[in-house]
Amino acid sequence: MKSLFAPLLWAIAAFVAVAVLYRIWRGKPVVLRGKWSPRVIRIVAIVLVACGFATKEKTVRLAAEPVDTKKSQPASDFPATLTPDVIVSWHQRQSASDPWRTFKQNFTKLKLGRSVPMERDLQFLPAVLRSHFAAELKAIEQNQPRAYTGDELIGVLDQAERSGFYDHWFIAHLWRKSASVEPAQRPAVYARLHQSSRATDALIRCFFEVKPTLDVSARAWGSKAGPSAAERQATQVYLNQIKEIHTMASKLYAVLDEGTWKRDAVTRLKLTKGSAIVELHRGIRRQACQPLDEFRYGRLDVLITPKGESAAIIEHGWLGEIKLPAGQHISVWELPSLLSDVQKKRLDEEVAAALNGNEDAADRLEAALPLAHAAVRTGLKEQPGAKFAPRLRLILALFDDTVMPAVPDVRSPRFEEFDRFGR
Repeated sequence: MKSLFAPLLWAIAAFVAVAVLYRIWRGKPVVLRGKWSPRVIRIVAIVLVACGFATKEKTVRLAAEPVDTKKSQPASDFPATLTPDVIVSWHQRQSASDPWRTFKQNFTKLKLGRSVPMERDLQFLPAVLRSHFAAELKAIEQNQPRAYTGDELIGVLDQAERSGFYDHWFIAHLWRKSASVEPAQRPAVYARLHQSSRATDALIRCFFEVKPTLDVSARAWGSKAGPSAAERQATQVYLNQIKEIHTMASKLYAVLDEGTWKRDAVTRLKLTKGSAIVELHRGIRRQACQPLDEFRYGRLDVLITPKGESAAIIEHGWLGEIKLPAGQHISVWELPSLLSDVQKKRLDEEVAAALNGNEDAADRLEAALPLAHAAVRTGLKEQPGAKFAPRLRLILALFDDTVMPAVPDVRSPRFEEFDRFGR
């Protein structure tokens, strides 16, 4: 059977190779997908090499994921500060030895209740980040969360990006701080976070595609002659690769969505039949939602209700109708407070059932996190040692975009001794 199957694969590969060459001749991208694609791609590559079409001058690339080149045009909101020089700085931040990585790890441990010295880590940060995180450390020490304005958060993000800090961890950190921002200022803040998230994803994907390398020996810099010709050539190749990444990122940015902000902690809502028109802000886009319209609602979305006496009413699948106040900017931070007493009681019952091991209740809470996150926090605070509390913490981590919240210390003295000396 195998002897019959192999010639069939080679025949299919030969046919695909002809199609690949035809698309390359027309200047079109080549994407191969399907159940047998890994084996077929290997055979296609062999056929192309045997025919002499894979040379140094023109290499055939078989992409794993398609990109619609018709839509891959530089977007109007592509960050102007994302220059090749900034990309070089961003590349340096990705090093395992870069102080930024150590700072993120230590700051996360500090937020989880561990005692970690942070003064030395702050010295390596740019001035704007050093000032921001110094204030954060002081607020943590005093146990008094700091309030921000929208302009402050946007200013911190702007300055950070100019230094190459396109980082999902930092974006999530600023989003959590947006809970203290005035509701009317949140659309502008969320639009910037939306933009930064897409740009960061574009950079990551383009780096995996280009894979820039810089192999310059440090010995040459110790001599008066400076770097050798080979080292200068390697540096120039690296800079050309960075420019290629910049061009690719500007095109890819136009077709990327906001990543985990679109997939995690999202629920579906619907305007009722007699509801007033509501404006939905998502990124730089504004959408007028009419009665009976259904829409996704996530952590970077803001609903703006009209002023006046006409009521805006949304409906959730299993919680029912929710009346929205007029003339307000409503984000995930305000939405749970708008639930009725009956709806809040039902959420509390769902949380209690999930803590006791009800899988269906946990699934319903996960599918309604923009509405249920406050109830989940309360349930975990009241029953931190419940048998199924870890699952709810994982679900809540999807909303917070961070590691699992700290659990009250209920360890035995023997475990504490191991924690001190055993790791």
